[in-house]
Amino acid sequence: MRQWLLAVLVVGVAGTVSAQGIEWQTLQEEAVALNQRGQYAQAVTVASKALDIAKASVPPNAQAENDSTAQLAFAYSGNRQPADAEPLFARYLDAEKARLGAETPEYASVLSQVAAAYQRDGQTPKSLALVTPSLKIREAALGPAHPLVAQSLSQLALAYESQDQPALAEPLYRKALAIPSPTGKPEQLAVATNQNRLARLYTRQNQFAKAEPLLLASLATREKLLGRNDPQVAASLTDLGTLYAAQGQHLRAAGLHKRALAIREQTLGSTHPEVLASLDALSKAMDQSDRMGLAIYYANRATDLRGSVTR
Repeated sequence: MRQWLLAVLVVGVAGTVSAQGIEWQTLQEEAVALNQRGQYAQAVTVASKALDIAKASVPPNAQAENDSTAQLAFAYSGNRQPADAEPLFARYLDAEKARLGAETPEYASVLSQVAAAYQRDGQTPKSLALVTPSLKIREAALGPAHPLVAQSLSQLALAYESQDQPALAEPLYRKALAIPSPTGKPEQLAVATNQNRLARLYTRQNQFAKAEPLLLASLATREKLLGRNDPQVAASLTDLGTLYAAQGQHLRAAGLHKRALAIREQTLGSTHPEVLASLDALSKAMDQSDRMGLAIYYANRATDLRGSVTR
């Protein structure tokens, strides 16, 4: 599951439009799209070309160079090339701090974007080092009840949770959910994500009565805003299935995992890692329900897929 998608935008280049500028913008837009789709190897190639063009710009265009530096850093990070990404992230952050100001909400958003990339790639200490100042900047500049503060609280909670510190994560998730959210689609989906995360934490702690209403609310929001066949809906179904399995309701769990599997195969493709996760969950649920024929069927499908799954 991709719980953290990078919110990176193409920044327009001021000045006279030239053939070189048009080529840069075309490549930059393609790099952004590839990064957002998780096609990081292709993004490395495209972002590298965009950066070369930006560096060769006459007159120099520092903003175009910085924007391309960011896209290449995100691409390297997603492509598991941290040694290549790290100096580019440092250069990007320094340039944005100078341009935006170290205490502005805009710079806090840059910190949040890079922190999300680090968290996605399993570099939690580096993510924490950026999320913490981002939260402080937002609280000081926007007040403690701003939706962007809720975003930072959720990021910080996720980082603590990934370090197996649920006692630190839980109050942050609850604080984020207590902040009133705008009624727009992105904001409501962000609330649903936080509900899912807190519910998963409660499930691991066997606090099922707290987890279930959060998961049902998250599922309802995602179905309403995204339709019934979206990967985020599949994620809610999977978490709800995990909850019921933990309570011993294995047939009920199997039905949810089966629906999640169908959504993932349709929307993500048959070799996606989340398809494999659904097959494993289904096999386990059927086994626990004494449906051995179905358990073996899904286990065999998972075994056949495991070697070819797309990472």
